[in-house]
Amino acid sequence: MDEVGEGWDVVVTVCDSSCPVPPRSGLKLSWRFPDPSKAAGDEEQQLAVFRKVRDGIAARVRALARRLN
Repeated sequence: MDEVGEGWDVVVTVCDSSCPVPPRSGLKLSWRFPDPSKAAGDEEQQLAVFRKVRDGIAARVRALARRLN
């Protein structure tokens, strides 16, 4: 965690496994999303999973930005 520095106001994790959180962070959020790299199916189906996760993260970031403003 040395590379991320200190003093974060908001920390968001999106992984299912344990993610390190800086000790001096303010708001800590854990957003659960499936790991798109583990998606089954052909290339088109896998791409659809990546897009769904991407869009879900984008929507939550926008909502968080509205909440914080």
